[in-house]
Amino acid sequence: MKPGAAAILVAIVSARSASAQTTQSVIVGSSNVVGDHNVVGHNNTVNDVEDIRDALSPVIREQLAQALPRPEAQLEVIAHVARSTRVVGSLGAKLDLLLGDRAYAQKLEAELADWVQRAQELQEQLADPDCRSALERAEAGDLQGAKEQLLAMLEAQQAALAQRQRSVAQLEYEMGSISLLQFKFEEAGRHLRAAVRGFREAGRQEDMPQLVKALSALSRVYSELDRRAEALHAQQNAVRLGRELPSTQRPELAANLNDLGTRYAENGELERALRATEESVSIRRELADERHQLTYQLAKSLNNLAIRYGALGRRSEALSVAAEAVEKLRELQPAQPLDLARSLNTLGAAHASLDRHEDALRAMQEAAELYRMLMRSQPDVHRAELAVALNNLGGAYGQLGRHAEALQAIEDAVQLRRQLVRERPRVFLPVLASSLDSLGNRYRAQGRHHDALRVSEEATAHYRKLSAERPELYMPEFATCLHNLGAHYLDLGDAKRGRSAITRAVSYYRELADKRPEAHSLNLVLSLNSLSVAYTALGMQDDALRTTDDAMRFVRELQQRKVDVSAAVLARFTFDAGVRYRAAGQLPKAQHAASASAMYYRELSRSHPQLYRSRLVASLRLLAAVERDLGNTVDAARFERESSDLVQLADQMNR
Repeated sequence: MKPGAAAILVAIVSARSASAQTTQSVIVGSSNVVGDHNVVGHNNTVNDVEDIRDALSPVIREQLAQALPRPEAQLEVIAHVARSTRVVGSLGAKLDLLLGDRAYAQKLEAELADWVQRAQELQEQLADPDCRSALERAEAGDLQGAKEQLLAMLEAQQAALAQRQRSVAQLEYEMGSISLLQFKFEEAGRHLRAAVRGFREAGRQEDMPQLVKALSALSRVYSELDRRAEALHAQQNAVRLGRELPSTQRPELAANLNDLGTRYAENGELERALRATEESVSIRRELADERHQLTYQLAKSLNNLAIRYGALGRRSEALSVAAEAVEKLRELQPAQPLDLARSLNTLGAAHASLDRHEDALRAMQEAAELYRMLMRSQPDVHRAELAVALNNLGGAYGQLGRHAEALQAIEDAVQLRRQLVRERPRVFLPVLASSLDSLGNRYRAQGRHHDALRVSEEATAHYRKLSAERPELYMPEFATCLHNLGAHYLDLGDAKRGRSAITRAVSYYRELADKRPEAHSLNLVLSLNSLSVAYTALGMQDDALRTTDDAMRFVRELQQRKVDVSAAVLARFTFDAGVRYRAAGQLPKAQHAASASAMYYRELSRSHPQLYRSRLVASLRLLAAVERDLGNTVDAARFERESSDLVQLADQMNR
């Protein structure tokens, strides 16, 4: 018996019990009806009900006649409709509304059709021996016993229905998980939404862990489909429900917090992403201390935590955490090559952000080799991550002046990402744009300025569209593309277009740096420096100097706050500023900038002599020239000797 039909029977017996002295009173009721009317006595309303039946449309009367051949059953259904759809006041007022309001009449017809179906089910169930037994007990006067018997039937059937719902929901979850592994994301979404709905409708506390898993899997599906707000909402629900589960479910809570951090990051909410990931790491550290097999899960959260720190400009913390993740993964048996590759990629990026380019290259080479190995067995699964590794590897080669290798790696990354965009454009277009921007820089390093401009224009067009749709997510990348586009225009002698593009980049970076100075102030300094170059090319010396002053102010602020920034970037900028100030005759400013440049390049040359020694020589020569201009001949001679010694040392090493 269906629970709905059993509920009707319970209501019938309740009605009889409530009006035991009025044997004609038999009214259909339902525990599912919204309202504060439970059962209406029949003895005073039989004539009214007959009037209602006569007033109903021919369609409804035909439905009643077909479904309920017994007149008393028709009256039961009609009486329920009259009761459950009553507004406030008398039955006559409702009839007036029914007869005068076509829209409302249609609504009532729909409700009546539902109750006709319920009544059909009821008639079918009257043949059930248990139902017949309960009604016979009621007719014999044992109303309470009949009611208890029917209630027991109702509870049993509700439990059976809940179990069926749970079984179906579990099957939907398993189907969704398989579809997810097959990259059939639309199909996976349909199954997982049904699973979530089924677990919720079953309403059993013991099903909550499965509901949490289904929500988390659905969140991943939405993320893969670039439905990022829905992905975040589903993962937030998974974490909220996970917090209510027993402590035995803490490993799952840590996993869901880790994924929640990723969902926040995908939506540009970097601080929230960091907090969620930090909580995941905290839980997994506790669990790993108790159960060593959970070290693998801790390493995964540590990798994500390093990414969160890097996105917020906390570069030293990112490096420390990424190194810990790699160390833990190397210790694992059996090995986990995919997660090791991911963590090596993160570690390489952290090294690069702190100008440790040889270390960055080693990590990224190992990551790329692991991805290539994985690609041989599962090419479709690992293409996207290999493209990430190749993109980063190209950047590492470029920083070390290995331009041919850098270009090859970036071209391979672009080729892979073009394939991915053809299959799933919404997901992979942003990363294709990023690789195109990097490819432009690699072309520029080889003097292929027209090629650089071509791919940079394509990257900028993509990011312009993406930033218009999701500025909180893509504005930083769009600003970077605009800056690089402007630099390519300057290389080709088009200073006006160069200035226009870089001016827009500066505007975006000012906005970004106001919100997160640690993450974006350095890029603002770079853009201001390029804007000064554009002004100089246009003969606008005052604007060039004003912009340089502005950039120097940001550099001082970064130094005062002791923000982790790239010494190489600051060294290059302060050198350019020193040249510009000296050309304008502003010698004290030139002296300050050249001294800062020499300081940065000394530091860089100690760890990377082959890469930065020649730049240190140029910086020292600039500083010596400024000191001589100021009449400080002793200091000028000292800096000239230092630069000469470095040149001689380089000659000796090259022999």
